[in-house]
Amino acid sequence: MISAALEWALRGVPIFPCHSLADGGCTCGTPGCKSPGKHPRTWRGVKDASTDPSQIRDWWGRWPEASIGGAIGEAGAWVLDVDGAQ
Repeated sequence: MISAALEWALRGVPIFPCHSLADGGCTCGTPGCKSPGKHPRTWRGVKDASTDPSQIRDWWGRWPEASIGGAIGEAGAWVLDVDGAQ
């Protein structure tokens, strides 16, 4: 994951670590987490996003299984997320 996070940062996308899935639940440890594996690990979330390789290495050194979050708008891009039928 760290390689992918560093690659995105190199392309100008500010990155931040998110929780991931483990043992059928979220690594946040909250029973019934409403966003399993999809919410930030840092206190300020997307506001902590960085392209600084040393910051990214520090985060993934602490949380090697972290999912990658990106401040896409800060990079001048947009994403369309289409969920399937529920």
